[in-house]
Amino acid sequence: MNQQQLPYNEFIKTHYISVPTAYRLKQRCHHYLETLQLTVENNYIVGEEFKIRYLLALLQCHFGIICY
Repeated sequence: MNQQQLPYNEFIKTHYISVPTAYRLKQRCHHYLETLQLTVENNYIVGEEFKIRYLLALLQCHFGIICY
C-alpha cells in the first residue's frame, strides 16, 4: 500500500493530529477544491484536467509537495 492509499486513521496517526483536527482539515480542503470546481470521489480529485494541473503546480510551488 503506498502513501496515497493510506486509510484516514493512518494519516491521522502518521501526522500526529487529533481526529477533530483532521476532519476540520479535510473540510477546509474540500471547500478549497469546490472553489476550483473540483470534487473528491473515491479519494481521487475529479474535475477538468487543467484545474487539476493548476492544483498540482500550486502544491509544488508553494509547499514543495510533489503529487506525481
